[in-house]
Parts: sequence; structure tokens; C-alpha cells
Amino acid sequence: MTKVLIVDDEDTTRNTISWYLKKEGFQVFTSPSGEDALLMETSIQPDLIVLDIIMPGMSGLEVARNIPRQVPIIFLTALGQETDKLTGFNLGAEDYVTKPFSPRELVARIKVVLRRYGKSPMEDHISCPPFEINIKARKIKVAQTEPYLTAKEFDLLLFLIRNSNTIFSREALITNVWGYEYDGDARVVDTTIKRLRHKLGAQHRDCLKTIRSSGYMLEVITNE
Repeated sequence: MTKVLIVDDEDTTRNTISWYLKKEGFQVFTSPSGEDALLMETSIQPDLIVLDIIMPGMSGLEVARNIPRQVPIIFLTALGQETDKLTGFNLGAEDYVTKPFSPRELVARIKVVLRRYGKSPMEDHISCPPFEINIKARKIKVAQTEPYLTAKEFDLLLFLIRNSNTIFSREALITNVWGYEYDGDARVVDTTIKRLRHKLGAQHRDCLKTIRSSGYMLEVITNE
């Protein structure tokens, strides 16, 4: 899975970009500071970095100068002067996005840059028996059946499959599937899980586990 590192000192910016990228199938890592970003870059070696220029402590430009390997960078900043853009491009930036920005446009720019480097922004299929997921067609097969799922049912099941055997609270599922700006009733998770269990049928509904006082988990048993 393609890895993207988001470096920005603003929580809202990191969360927004992260949510949109995860929806598109990216593996996302975030960092609130330049110093932390350099450590993370070395350990995870992302395929692309979205890098804010103006941050407390080490600036994004300093981070770019100190990265020990070639990695595509999209600078993200409130600055709009030509000299700032030229500085970024002289440091090897692939693109430059000025705040405020459209998250969807940023994701599109990220995909363009990754294509230049021969990186696929997302997988086409996931196999996680008994599930077979066609991500582009947004279809899921369960054994030999193909239940009809609404958009949110698909998104929720896909998220749980990608993170199988991991417990998520209702709040965590709301953030990752409905978006951090969602301000509706958290019980929407319960009703969506209930509908999914019904559509998965008697043979497979039990893989969606309710973990008392914790949340939900999709259990996948692997044969090693």
C-alpha cells in the first residue's frame, strides 16, 4: 500500500488530509513537527510527503534539506509569494499547494505525482477470505454471494477488513468512515453494523464482533 507522510502543526489540517487519503486507499502517517517528521521519514520511508513550510521549530524547508534520500514532496503552506514557491521547487518539490485548499484537489495532485514515480495510489483488489473486494467497482463478494451495500456500509466494511482483528470504538469508526466533521448520532455505527450483519448472512455475520465496552472488530481467522 502506498505510504504518505503528512507533516503539519495544525491538527485539523492533518486530520482532514488523512481522512481523504485513507478513503482513497493510502496508508497515512502524520507528524506535527519537522523534527519528528525526519525521524518518521527514516523509519517508515514514505512514498510521498505532504510538508507544511511554516511550523514551530524546524521549518518544512529545513526538513526537505535534511531528508537523506530522494522522496517526492508537495509543500503545503499559507505563503503565496513567488520567492517561497521558487525556494520549494529548488529544494526538489514536486508541487506546491497554498492554504486554504481543496482536500480533493490535493489528493488528485498527490496521485499525479505518484504516477510520475510509478507508484499506484491504491490497490484494486483485496483478498481477505471469505471477503473479496473490488475497490474500483466498490463491490464485495462474501464466499459466492455479492450483497448489495450502501456507500457507508461498503466504506465501513472495507475499513474493518483493512484493519481486521483490531478493535475500534464508535468514535474511531465515525472519524475514519463518516469523517471527523460528522456531528450526528454515534448510534449510526450500531445501525450500520446491524444492517451489515443481516446482509452477510447467517454463515458470516459472526465475523463482525461486538466487543463489550470497547466497540467493534472484524475477526479474520488465518491458517498459518
